[in-house]
Formats: sequence, C-alpha cells, structure tokens
Amino acid sequence: MTSQQYYPHKCTPTVFPAEPFDANADAETLRKAMKGFGTNEQAIIDVLARRGIVQRLEISEAFKTLYGKPLETVLTNHCWNDSLSRGLEECFSMSLCSRETLPAYQHHSSPEFTEQEVVDTFVVQEGSDAIYGGRAHNDLLKELKSELGGKFEDVILALMTPLPHFYAKELHDAVSGIGTDEEAIIEILCTLSNYGIRTISSFYENLYGKSLESDLKSDTSGHFKRLLVSLCMANREESQVVDPSQARADAHAIFEAGEGKWGTDESVFNSVLVTRSYQQLRQTFLEYEQVAGHDIGSAIKREFSGSVEKGLLAIVKCVKSKVGFFAERLHDSMAGMGTRDKTLIRIIVSRSEIDLGDIKKNFEEQYGKSLESYIAVSCLTSSSFNITNYPRDIVN
Repeated sequence: MTSQQYYPHKCTPTVFPAEPFDANADAETLRKAMKGFGTNEQAIIDVLARRGIVQRLEISEAFKTLYGKPLETVLTNHCWNDSLSRGLEECFSMSLCSRETLPAYQHHSSPEFTEQEVVDTFVVQEGSDAIYGGRAHNDLLKELKSELGGKFEDVILALMTPLPHFYAKELHDAVSGIGTDEEAIIEILCTLSNYGIRTISSFYENLYGKSLESDLKSDTSGHFKRLLVSLCMANREESQVVDPSQARADAHAIFEAGEGKWGTDESVFNSVLVTRSYQQLRQTFLEYEQVAGHDIGSAIKREFSGSVEKGLLAIVKCVKSKVGFFAERLHDSMAGMGTRDKTLIRIIVSRSEIDLGDIKKNFEEQYGKSLESYIAVSCLTSSSFNITNYPRDIVN
C-alpha cells in the first residue's frame, strides 16, 4: 500500500465499531432476546445494526461456538413470521443511515477518518477469513443462504460478508446469467482505489476460479470492454501533486481526440480518465472548459453513447464528487416504478463504514429530502420491504 493519500478529504461513516466490544456478551444478549416466549426486538436491533462488519462476524462465530447453532438460523426462526422480520429488513438499511453517533463514540470530538484509512480496513476484512478459517466462513454463508430468503437474505448476506468478498460477488452476479448489469460494474470499478480493485480481483479469482478481467472480457464488448479492462489494471496515479502543464496537454489531447475532429479516438479519453489521479483530473477538467467552452461531461455525451458513455461519465462524476455520485445512484435506485433493491442494499451497506454520512448530506442537498425519508417511502411501496411495524426510533 502506498503511503501517499489517494483521498485527501475526510470521510464520515454512519457505522462505527463498538467500543468496548465483547463478542461473547453480544452473542449472549442475542440468545436472551430470542429465548422463551416472544422476542426482544430492540435488543436484536441494538446489537446487529450497531457493530462493524468484522465485529458482526465475530458475534456470529461466538454464537455458533457457545450455542451450537448458527446465529442466522436462530434469528430467522424467531423473526420470520412476526413484525421483527420486517423490522430487521429496515434495520439493516435504515439504521445504517442513522445520523446519530453511536454511544460508544460520543466522546470523540470528530468521528471522521480519511478514506485512505478506511480503505486500509480492507486488510482487516481480508484477514477475517483467516481469523475464522476460510472453510468456517464459507459454511456460514451457505447456512445463511439455506435459511434466509428474498431481500432479507440479501441484506443479511451483505452485512455478514467482508467487503472484498461482497464486491467480488456483486461483480460476479453482474456478469452471470442472461444480460449484464453494466451499471453495477461501473459503480464498483469506478469508485475503488487501486488497492481495492486489486484486492477484489484476487478474491474474485479465488471464489470463482476465473479472473475478473477474463469474465468482463467475455461478457462485454467494444469500447466499454476496453474501459473495464483498463480499470481492472488498477494503475491510476496516486500522487497528490498536480502538474498544470500536463493538465493543459491532456485537455488539448482530449479535445483533439473528440470534438476537435471528425470521429472519436476513444483511447485518448480512456488513457487520461483511467490513469490520472483525481486531483490531476480536476485540473484537467478546468483546462478543458477553457479549451472547449463547456465541461468534459458535455463532450463525453456528444462523443459517446451506451455503456461506455455511462462509464466515462461515472469517472467524471466521481472525480468531481464521489459522494455526489453515490447520492445520485441511490436516488435513481428509488426513482420511478419499483425499487432497485440490489443497488440500494449494496451502497448503503458497503459505504456505511466509509462515507455514508457524507452521502446522506449530499443526497439532501441534491434532492431536498433526507435519504431516510426516500428509503421509507420506497420501502412502504415495495413488496420487498415493509416498515409498517418498524420501530419509530430506528427509522428516525
């Protein structure tokens, strides 16, 4: 991992690891909450929705060790036919949106971390398989899938899966079966650091026996395929130093490869947008406006179409504001008829320990309503989710 800061700004998560933390005590709390007649819904929510991913995995392992049953099996048996099953569905999306700092962190004056520090948690999450043993973790996921169903299963699996493993599965789902989920591929590959892409690529090959690059090549074509292959190489510059002369040269090169000629040389757009650092690209975009009289996004819309247009625009949006890009993705997932639950779950869960607090703020600035209120309305009108009986304090 380079010592250079890939992301210079600070990020605000909405979920923090609990301090102090005792996996055995949490496992006992969950058992008591589900023992005997009735279920202590609030106790279950307080534990599972207020722990980091590594802690949730430790709780699950502790529960199975202490009581001889997978936590998810017991939880499902107690929840499936009552209001808690519906409440938990929202717990794992809505409580992740909670603006409140968790009680254990209230003594911190600024619970913020640079995104590079959060990206370092890939190391911790990658090591979680070693902590529990790869076989034990795989058995846990198999048991989860056999016991759960529908979107509840999707939420639980997302919460209980280390992030590189989760992203690898999302990418595999995107290229498997009939059709390709280009937007999911774009969202994941365009928003990760070099280290993140390399880690996920390694997980992908270990899980599925084929390289991510080869699967993307076989499932896409043309300029879009070349863009994805370039992103998979994970060779973006990570220096914080901006070279103004290089920015001017790149701006002119992009103009001459697109609007300044008949036809489009997509390789120039590809090479600049995929290899330059975010800081360098911001300066390049300013220079492009001076050359062309409008922003780079307008040029891409004129010169490209289809998936490659979406991919290049996603890079531009992430360079300008990554949290703004995620806010737009969340809004689009709930706009129109039906809710694109997979997108909603993926972003809420994967960004909750990174920058979901910033995404929430940007969402409200862009759309005039809180993310929580959008999710609440979406869930009320969706057959996949129901918050009719969901505890008011968690929703709010």
